[in-house]
Amino acid sequence: MSIYQNKINLVIRYALFHKGADTMVKILEASRTQVKNREMLEIMYESRRYWASHSKPHPQLIWEYLPKAGLDLEKIRIDMNYSEIEKIIK
Repeated sequence: MSIYQNKINLVIRYALFHKGADTMVKILEASRTQVKNREMLEIMYESRRYWASHSKPHPQLIWEYLPKAGLDLEKIRIDMNYSEIEKIIK
C-alpha cells in the first residue's frame, strides 16, 4: 500500500462473527480520530495470533500492541464508545 498509495483504495467491511469482534471494530474505528487507522490495522494483523484465536479469543490483549501504532490509548478508550461507532457496528 505504501508503494501504490494513489492507486489503491482499501475498503473494509466488518463481519462480527467472533466473540470480541465488536471490540476490535470499536478500537479500529476510534483510531480514525487520531488518523492512525492504517497503523492500527497493521498492528491488528501483525499481532492477531496472540489475541484472535477462533476457539478462545482474547481481544483485551490487543492493548499490549497498540502503543506500537503510536496511539493515545486513553483517547482510544474514550473514542471507542462514541455513538457513531456503535451505529457502524449495528
